[in-house]
Amino acid sequence: RKRTGRKGNSYQALVRTKKNGRYYSLTKTFSKKVLAVQWARDKEYDIERGQYADLSAIEGVTVRACIDRYIKEVSPIKPIGKSKLAVLRRVQRSSIADEQIGTLETGDIVAFCVQRKSVDGAEPATITQDVIYLSGVVKMAMSVWGFPIKSNPVEDAKAFLIQKRLIGKPKQRERRPTAAELEAFRQVVAANKRIRLPMCDLVEFAIASAFRLGEICRITWEDLDSDKGTILIRDRKDPNQKIGNNQCVPLSSEALEVIARQPRFEERIFPVDARSVSTVFTRQCKKAGIEDLHFHDLRHEGTSRLFERGLEIQQVAMITGHKSWSMLQRYTHLKPADVVSRLNET
Repeated sequence: RKRTGRKGNSYQALVRTKKNGRYYSLTKTFSKKVLAVQWARDKEYDIERGQYADLSAIEGVTVRACIDRYIKEVSPIKPIGKSKLAVLRRVQRSSIADEQIGTLETGDIVAFCVQRKSVDGAEPATITQDVIYLSGVVKMAMSVWGFPIKSNPVEDAKAFLIQKRLIGKPKQRERRPTAAELEAFRQVVAANKRIRLPMCDLVEFAIASAFRLGEICRITWEDLDSDKGTILIRDRKDPNQKIGNNQCVPLSSEALEVIARQPRFEERIFPVDARSVSTVFTRQCKKAGIEDLHFHDLRHEGTSRLFERGLEIQQVAMITGHKSWSMLQRYTHLKPADVVSRLNET
């Protein structure tokens, strides 16, 4: 049916049919006639083959509501990390959150990703996270909640999204601070009497330990064994299960020296907030004229130094917490000149 309104013409597709004693009455409106015709044919085909999913039971259930239910039901079983929760909440604030879960199509997913790139300026790696976590919500709706959804539109859209480079792997950073940059940073921090955080010690420890910033801010005096030169990192980041993933990690003499300088007035060795450290680091780097250096790059630097000291992959992985060489390799940026010198050692 052609309809004329204030915004122009629209086309309402209607399907009225009977199959195996059951009556079907479906309708949907489109902006173009060709889309309405194609939709009607697809629905007739699904009904004929017995593949039509009756979505009346979940009519009006939005993506936003499903994300809320997902968070509520999954959290008690497997706590959702801060980054994943932030992504899910971000998706809830987007236009796709108003779409009904039962009528969600690949075109909706593509449009969402295009908007994330063109409007929000999100990189493919960031959009990939949106897609992965949104797909997880749809999978749960299909398999656990029993929603009559024929297929996962998020998974169906992935091939096209990869082809158009809307989603993809993160760009591998190879940024390592130079000795001159580290010295410039120390001088700027030392000259700023308003900084209350032990920034120089934090930077030195991050390189000496190759720990994540969050781990540095969590380690406690109780978990330190100075005699053995080890420390226990609780709930260390893991792709499968973070909670309970406690690891006893060896510390270098440089890392132990930094710890020995810290005042012992709280249970944590570095009683600081990770976000504050990251903010101050970025600000002081700017003042020191250091460009494009993130605090996490210090972990890359520390890992690379471990290999340069001659440690084997298994030994480095014990310190950094990586589960595979493919993951560890992303943090390894060896200098060609150092490799040449090792090759020519006699």
